[in-house]
Amino acid sequence: MPDHLGAWMDARFLTHSARKPTGAVQHYRRRCLLAACLLAILLAGCTSPETGRRASGREIEVQIFMGGYGLDFFEKLARTYEQAHPGVKVTLSGDPRIIDKIRPRLLAGNPPDVFWAFLPMWRLANGGALYELSADLATPAYGQQITWRQSFLDGPLSTAMIGDKIYFVPTDLSVMLMWYNVKMFRQHGWRVPRTLDEMLDLCERIKAAGIAPIAFQGRYPDYATPLLLSLFQRKAGGRPLYDVINMKKGAWMHPDLVWAAGVLQEMVNKGYFQPGCMGMTHTEAQMEFVNGRAAMVPCGTWLKAEQAGTTPKGFEMSCFNYPAVTGGKGDPSVACISMGYWCVPAQAVNRKGGVDFLKWVTSRANANEFAREKYTLFSIKDADKDLCRELAPAVATMKQARYTWAAMMSNWYPELSRRLNDSLSSLMAGNMTPEEFCRRMEAQAERTRRDRSVPKYTLPLPAGVEP
Repeated sequence: MPDHLGAWMDARFLTHSARKPTGAVQHYRRRCLLAACLLAILLAGCTSPETGRRASGREIEVQIFMGGYGLDFFEKLARTYEQAHPGVKVTLSGDPRIIDKIRPRLLAGNPPDVFWAFLPMWRLANGGALYELSADLATPAYGQQITWRQSFLDGPLSTAMIGDKIYFVPTDLSVMLMWYNVKMFRQHGWRVPRTLDEMLDLCERIKAAGIAPIAFQGRYPDYATPLLLSLFQRKAGGRPLYDVINMKKGAWMHPDLVWAAGVLQEMVNKGYFQPGCMGMTHTEAQMEFVNGRAAMVPCGTWLKAEQAGTTPKGFEMSCFNYPAVTGGKGDPSVACISMGYWCVPAQAVNRKGGVDFLKWVTSRANANEFAREKYTLFSIKDADKDLCRELAPAVATMKQARYTWAAMMSNWYPELSRRLNDSLSSLMAGNMTPEEFCRRMEAQAERTRRDRSVPKYTLPLPAGVEP
């Protein structure tokens, strides 16, 4: 069993251990091996009509995560694809627990032809489970006189690179920003802050008005990561930020990162984050914001779509990029982003069809329609026309950004990501100093660097990175 797939199974039984297996473990392994052999025999001995149609190129199987975006748009894409490709049927299905359906099929060597799910794409690619898209990206994009690769925004696409190869592509795009209550700001005469000093002064005035300045999704402290690292980039510049993302030795001990952690802790200590926020889920904190009990909330551009069913009628919200640091070396236009990814499995029966449907999904026309309908951004150039007014500042942020970056730790190094979340919780709760926070993170980064079983990745430095 490949390492990247075995990691999904019970680690006590199916991963390497220095301890001698117990009799129960050996029995469990024998049962798993027997079941896997029987499954392989059954799969080899029969071919369903659906598999036959897929093998002939007449059918494409698509599976997607069914979350806030629903299935309706993708069903529409499937039907328009069929109209443009007579004789081809697209079988599309979605499920909130799509991961549980895709895992066993990847293990059995019978995956769908293309899928979108929040799986560890980098580990899958390293284990040979994903088809390399590099050659296909050099072919023409749908509806444009450019290559498929040239149709993507550079920043998002760079996050999908493993060396010089690409095994999956970014699709839905989020910009991490600070959202604010427009009516509240207008009523009190508050202005969007341009610098950190202005933001801290604004928080003091909001607090004096008897309103919580910032709601926060404390049960998921990674919502603070973009703020922390953006402050660091504004103060120190882009190269030190990329040193942290790429785990350069000593990067977490940079004095400007200690400073940024101190700013975050000071904001909590001064009561700028809503009391009790560390126990709130993302939806609970965001409800505090849309119901007017907090003036701002840090979140991605998915906020409007995520809160659509609970936002009171007439509520106005907008957003702004994290503020500049006076005297800092970093460009304040730089933006933090996050993406979803689609891929084609290496063992897909109709791999060619899967690639072509993925090209269809990411065509500029379809990407722009998705962005308009689902209140989000997309990783395709010029797919930001006629979006809702709430996203106008996010579109402007992307256009003005010198470059964009993504905090890749959760994708690349799960243990480092867990330690970061735990440490952020402790930092914001006042249970550790900023220096202790950075020392703890540097120690975990060093353990990760030394662990030969963990593949290492690099986020390429963008053009014009400062200083």
